[in-house]
Amino acid sequence: MRQWGYPPSTTELEQLHVAAEAFRKLWASIRSPFPAAFDFAIADVNALHYMQYEGIALPDCGLEGAALVCGEVLRRVAGLEWVVDHSGQWFVASPEDDWPALAICPLSRLKELEYAHTPQFGRYLTFISRAAMDCLAFANEEREQPLRDLIAEDDDCIQELKRVISKAMQPGRES
Repeated sequence: MRQWGYPPSTTELEQLHVAAEAFRKLWASIRSPFPAAFDFAIADVNALHYMQYEGIALPDCGLEGAALVCGEVLRRVAGLEWVVDHSGQWFVASPEDDWPALAICPLSRLKELEYAHTPQFGRYLTFISRAAMDCLAFANEEREQPLRDLIAEDDDCIQELKRVISKAMQPGRES
């Protein structure tokens, strides 16, 4: 048993579907430029990005609901599981017996991006691509390509990776 948290109950997991339904209704109420079913696929993250870019207010579930949607997209692709810590924060985490392990708090990471105001647009894609990069270090062969596909959705992230790699490879730079 985890010392820091517990698997959410069926009732608690219903929050995922409530959030998805709220975003699904909002998405249906606008003239959306592409389909997004809010069925926990990357299209949902792209729709969240579009809503932020267009200044469309989030539904009542707010950033917490967006974090659940993004977290569920990541959880499914990376093969993680939901864990609620003792303070009530939701994490996507490696299965309990995995070592080394990974734990990501989608709400905390989204708040970091929101409070820093960077990037100005695309925070949801930034979250999903950075979290997918973190997951790559722990991924088995089956999960690696789907995680890479999540990263590839965010062109800004790819450009940033290239910049960082290029800078690290400069002559005279210690490793």
